[in-house]
Amino acid sequence: MLNRRAFLAASTVAGASALMRSALAVADTEAHIVGHRINLAGRESTLIEQIAKAASFAHLDVEHDYHLHEMIEDRAKFERVMRGLIHGDPELGLERETNTKVLERLRDVMAVWLPFDDAIREPIETGIVDTEHAHMIVDRDIPVLKAMNKAVDEMQRAYGGKALPLHFALELKLASRQRTLTQRVGKECCMIQMHYHETEARAEFAETVQLFENSHRALSLGMPEFGIHPPESAELKEQYAMIGQHWQEMKAIVAPVMEGATVDKPTLARIAHLEDDLLAECDDAVVMLEDVILAS
Repeated sequence: MLNRRAFLAASTVAGASALMRSALAVADTEAHIVGHRINLAGRESTLIEQIAKAASFAHLDVEHDYHLHEMIEDRAKFERVMRGLIHGDPELGLERETNTKVLERLRDVMAVWLPFDDAIREPIETGIVDTEHAHMIVDRDIPVLKAMNKAVDEMQRAYGGKALPLHFALELKLASRQRTLTQRVGKECCMIQMHYHETEARAEFAETVQLFENSHRALSLGMPEFGIHPPESAELKEQYAMIGQHWQEMKAIVAPVMEGATVDKPTLARIAHLEDDLLAECDDAVVMLEDVILAS
């Protein structure tokens, strides 16, 4: 556990440093300003799933305190970045949003965030994620996730091919979605263990695995028919290879689940550790992609 907690502390500092580095650099190019915005908007989708995943693990008493703390931190991060996306936040490198359609989509997110926030507030305050709230959280996160994804799509349409080359906008969006998929793995495995909407959860889990592998293939090799270029730096190419290695380790653990097996507590704990590592590598890839945009 010590290594994981050390990793969490390090990743929090690293994430803050990356945001501050980007905030200092965004004045250099309009493309980087827009790319940074799409990155942080995409990270909001990840935080939504991260909260639902953490609540599910806490409910099943898999490193309860760690995951409760994760819920608290991720809720605060989500709300700050959402305010920044709408109103601007110089410390995060965000300017006030002026595109009417993007603003409409962001306000749609806030409308469905409120009932989700209601579901997570009591567990955060009491430190207990009971069955009622665990079910409520995994039900209410989906509308928020869908709304946030639509907001990112609207940003890509609004700015891709204009302030930001279209292929960069598409790659940022896809890399951001890949981060979110890392968190869906844990959440859906927990739903299977809880026997909550188990049939649907197994189907969604199989889809999550397929989506992750498809997106990873597109980012690693390029997919010209969909506007995705191969990695434009050796560092980014190596990073995608590293993500692939971590994914293969994760897939070996979850393979029995894909075949219909149940998920025991030790396996869930292992999945929790692996998806933290996988998310960190995916985060690094998005930052490297921002660096490529800045250098272009």
